[in-house]
Amino acid sequence: MAPGLSGLTIFWFVASAATVCIDLSFVLGRPWTLTAKGIPWEWWQLYATHDRRYGDLNDGWVVVQSYLNVVEVVMQLAAVVLSFAGVRTIANKVAVTVAVMTFYKTVIYFLIEVFEDYRFTKHNSPKDLWLMVIIPSGVWLLMSLVVFLQSWARLGASSAVASAARKRA
Repeated sequence: MAPGLSGLTIFWFVASAATVCIDLSFVLGRPWTLTAKGIPWEWWQLYATHDRRYGDLNDGWVVVQSYLNVVEVVMQLAAVVLSFAGVRTIANKVAVTVAVMTFYKTVIYFLIEVFEDYRFTKHNSPKDLWLMVIIPSGVWLLMSLVVFLQSWARLGASSAVASAARKRA
């Protein structure tokens, strides 16, 4: 039998889905969320002072990214459900796909900022830029890479098991 998703992948997909749902709610709920009181809105409002794209109601990319986040969350949770349901090979294929999508989306987010001459982040001190923008986004890059590698390896193991079973038959 093929190995299911790793425990780390399941943890990341659930934690990431919760965080990303708040993120997309913040962006798609603007302008209300820009002044809403309480947690989590005040955390995202703080982030928006460092990445001003989140506060710019005329920036299309952050809205597009939020709609892509809906697809990301659905795929992450589908992979977890499939893994628990025993449909492990498909769960790992979905995990590989969503990891590549998330990695690519995050790279595009950074590259747009670079090619727009740091329009939304150049006001930060180097310390704030690292602590509030680069490191948090870097976690998404790192975890996407880890999920990809783990799920890809599990697909390879699944393929090896299937191949061995065919040879015995």
